[in-house]
This record gives sequence, C-alpha cells and structure tokens, in this order.
Amino acid sequence: MPTPSHDSESSSKCEIIGAFRQSHHANRWKLLSEEQMPDQLSETMLSPSEFESLVRLLDDDSDTVRNAVGRRLLDYEEALPEYVSNLDPLPSSETFALMNRVIREAKCETLTDHWEDVLTELDPHTRLEHALGLVSDYLDRTSLRSGRLTRALDELADELRGTAPTPIALSQALFGDGRFAGNRADYYAPENSSILTVIESGEGNPISLACLFILVGKRLGHEIGGCNFPGHFLSVIPRGDAPILVDCFNAGRLVAPDDLVDTSVSPVDADFDLFEPASTEVILLRVLRNLERAFHQLDEERERSVIEHLIERMLVSGSV
Repeated sequence: MPTPSHDSESSSKCEIIGAFRQSHHANRWKLLSEEQMPDQLSETMLSPSEFESLVRLLDDDSDTVRNAVGRRLLDYEEALPEYVSNLDPLPSSETFALMNRVIREAKCETLTDHWEDVLTELDPHTRLEHALGLVSDYLDRTSLRSGRLTRALDELADELRGTAPTPIALSQALFGDGRFAGNRADYYAPENSSILTVIESGEGNPISLACLFILVGKRLGHEIGGCNFPGHFLSVIPRGDAPILVDCFNAGRLVAPDDLVDTSVSPVDADFDLFEPASTEVILLRVLRNLERAFHQLDEERERSVIEHLIERMLVSGSV
C-alpha cells in the first residue's frame, strides 16, 4: 500500500480540524495569539503533555474524573482548536465527539452557577444584560461570561449616539429603517434568543428585539421598558399619562391598546397593565420559556432540560 503523501496527510488533518471547529461554532471564534490571550490564560496555558493527558481521560470510567476533565477543558475552550491541531497523531472522530460532549456537560453545570450569581446583581439593567449575555454565550458555544454582549451593545450605542435623541428616534434607527427586523422565516429558532446573534444577523424574535431596544436605550439615557403582553412581547416608553407601546418585531410600529384586543393568542388577565414595565425576572423567564419550547420542538432534550433547570431555579428562588 502506498504511503500517504505529506500533502494528503495535511489535507486530511485540516479537514478533521475544520470539522472540530465547526462543531464548536468556531466561525465565531478568533484564535488568540499569546498577546491577545487573557492574562489568566496566557500565564497558565496547558502544556502539550497536560492536554494529551486530559484527552486520554475523556472516557474514564469515573463520572467525577470526566466532569473534572470537562471543566478543565472548558477553561481553555477558545484555544482548543489550536491545542487539537498540535496533537500527533490526531484523535479519532469518536474522541472529538466525546470531547464536545464532555465540554458541553461542563458548560451546563457552569451555566447554572453563573446564572445564580448574575441574578444577585442589584441593578436591574445590569442583571438583564449579564443574564442575556450568559444565554448568548451558551447558545453560541463560547466562553461563559465573555463580556461580548456588553462590548457589542457599547459599539452599537456609540454608533447611534447623537442620531437618536429620543426613544422614538432610536426605535426608528433600529427598527423603522430595517436594520433589525423580526425573524419570520425561523421564528422559533433558539438563536433568536441570543442577543449577540440578533446583533450579527439583524433578525430576532419580539422579546430579543425589545431587549436590544431597552439596553441600547439605557446607554443613550432613554427610559424604555418591556411589556409582557401574551403572545407578543412589546416595548413601553414611559411618558407621563400617555405611555407609548412599540412593536420592535414589526418595524418599531407604535401600538394603540385597542389594537391589541383581537391580537392576543392567550387570555389577557383583567388586571394586566399594558403600561407597567415588566421586571427583569419576568423578561428573563419569558426568554427561557421561549428557549425551552424551541429546544423541545427540535427534540434537543438535553438542551431543553438545561433551560428547564434554570427556570426551576428562578421559580424556587421566588424572584418571579
């Protein structure tokens, strides 16, 4: 049998590494040079032998060992493609799949820890932003609490500063001009709950677009809240005795209360106040329930159970 050429070996290796990166949504990653690495990572990088040892322990019989390996690999998630590409021989596809699963399981556990920590934030806007950032990081399969959402919102607000002096002007800039719109083609996709994905794609669901409006507005000094209307989340702009309802999903259309009477797909409580801004916890619970439903429709039961656990933690804590 002829010996494979160096070029064919390299090509095969590149294809496998490419598949590994694809499975981690690595198109969202930027492989970091040592200068770009966070200080805590660059100072404690795994040696090649340490990484090889972790790989060998991926299929250990002990759940405790596998969990420890998953958490250790999770610490270096953004650098894993580079680590893997330096292994010789390259792990099998089964090992790649196992590595993905172990890391995902570790991230599920870590997500719960971070979620409960985030919900202790005193400022409601900070609580909302950090929790939505966690959801985005989890869905995008990047390092949790990366701060990416905060940076993206800062950039968007800086871009619009000076051009959106009022909440209505901001709504026009974000939605009326078509920069962000409702994702009608894939309404129930889990990615619609990632505000980062919404910023990148320009499409989202009613509540993610409303959250974008709220958080960018906060940076520009605008008071904007959420309206937890059944079946279709809206935004509310307080304005004395005449608050304004905004439908971010439909090009920032201004909504009159009478317009909503026949549009609700669920019964509306007689005591429901359209103009009372929804609390951060109510908003987050609705985001999570959207995600739980989306994963259930996709038969992704493990992902659904993770989100269900976060919902249970919020309900048990009495925060909602």
